Amino acid sequence: MRRQAYTDFISAGKQLSSAQWKLADIMWDKDSSPSEWQDRFIVVHDAWAVFSTAAAAVAVAGPDSVAESAETFRTAMLNVERAVMTWLNKARDVGNGHLHEYEQAFKAAMREKRQPDRDFQAAARSALQTEA
Repeated sequence: MRRQAYTDFISAGKQLSSAQWKLADIMWDKDSSPSEWQDRFIVVHDAWAVFSTAAAAVAVAGPDSVAESAETFRTAMLNVERAVMTWLNKARDVGNGHLHEYEQAFKAAMREKRQPDRDFQAAARSALQTEA
């Protein structure tokens, strides 16, 4: 059960991250339109729901050390989500997603989520006793 919960969480995190990057890429494209942004937003929203569900499964599967690590990673992904949504909302306001300040905030949040991602994977390996 734990292995499946951890694997699902890692997979959902990668899918969410990919969806967020695709939204960012399309907003940065000067030729993109608000309807294209909306289409990508829906994909991000759906990916967030899957990720959130997977995080809850890890919390149930435990142990506490892995659940805490998952929560730290979930919080980091929430920061990415906030950055991309702030960017999207501003893009909608101005009709253009080519907004350097918001792009930079998004990229910073993406960088900041890397360590919590690695930490979760290490905690999962430890709980599963798969370290050689």
